[in-house]
Amino acid sequence: MIRLLTIEDLPFALEMVELKSRTSGTVPVTKDEFIENFTHYFLGSDDSCALGYFENDELICFVCIGFFESKLRGKFWVIPGLYTKKFKQVFSFKDTDMALLFKSAFELAESRGYYEFYYSVAERVMNAYERQWQRNSVMETGRYDLILLDTIPPATQPDQELYWRLMGKATKPDTIIIKKRVLRSAFREKIVLYTPLDKPKIEPNNWDEWWDIWNTYAGVAKKKIETHNPYKSIWKSLEIYRYTESSPIIDNIVYECPRCPDSPVIQDLVRQIKESLPGIVRYIRVIENQSFIMFHSDDNAPQQQFRSLMWTTNNKLNWLLRRKTEVRRPALPEDSNTFFYYDYHTQHCAPYYPHISKGIIQIYIDPSPELDELIDKSYKKYQDLAWVIDR
Repeated sequence: MIRLLTIEDLPFALEMVELKSRTSGTVPVTKDEFIENFTHYFLGSDDSCALGYFENDELICFVCIGFFESKLRGKFWVIPGLYTKKFKQVFSFKDTDMALLFKSAFELAESRGYYEFYYSVAERVMNAYERQWQRNSVMETGRYDLILLDTIPPATQPDQELYWRLMGKATKPDTIIIKKRVLRSAFREKIVLYTPLDKPKIEPNNWDEWWDIWNTYAGVAKKKIETHNPYKSIWKSLEIYRYTESSPIIDNIVYECPRCPDSPVIQDLVRQIKESLPGIVRYIRVIENQSFIMFHSDDNAPQQQFRSLMWTTNNKLNWLLRRKTEVRRPALPEDSNTFFYYDYHTQHCAPYYPHISKGIIQIYIDPSPELDELIDKSYKKYQDLAWVIDR
């Protein structure tokens, strides 16, 4: 069995700390030093943890894992501590305990979106280690690219702090090779930030009737809930559908909109939306910004958002999306006007130009596996327009 270790496992881990007098030419830390420097791995957090292999409820071996992110290297992970009760002359992936433990460590890192593993290895055993990696029967090979980063001569401290830490902050009698394994893009879990949806265009079946309703009933939306967004926006808006009078989605909508009466053109719009998007549609409204909408997220947690460009007078979406420092201008294909974006992971901005009219249908819908499948299928179809990143 393999599981994350807790502080209750620390005493059993300590039993392995001084079992071997030397490791890779380095005197191991004492138990007191281990407690001081490694206890936090057993407390568990977003940036560190300990993973252990058990046989008959006995801890046989464990690794301490650190997760890091920097401007220079991006996201990467390391193993600063590896201990076992079953010592052999040479490390081997043929040993079930270590092989399964390493496999689980890589799976854990990938599940957290860490795709680069940094490590150090003595040059004299490097080739044997790499051959074992390729021939192991537990871990799938061909998923990672191997990159050599540096060669550290014997009895030498490297200039880079990370490499020094990978060496246990101790010089070695052997030449040390610093490497990293990088998960290939095809095997990485993706986050779709924006994509058009592979669905027919949603639009009124009678534009004259629609404009009569819009011009008669649409009005300025009123902000009813104070949120993380400090500023107010001016929207011309019209609610065209709600599933029930009250629900968690409806109750937490920030801007209250005027409602329109039922009519054939509204009924048909709602029908098109429900047929296009799988799941329970909770609320639909049409909005047109009447002021410059600054970059913001609608929520303070990740939320799937679905929109449809109902009309525009300049044939553009007139939107901007931003993630960190990267800004993109999303576009729509000829065959669809409905799109998805991942709020909170991105912020959006709606410029305002008095001479340009633009109406957006906002669709609030319960999450579902079918929606996820639609997003996945759509971004693959519209790869040139979609914005996709590694998780």
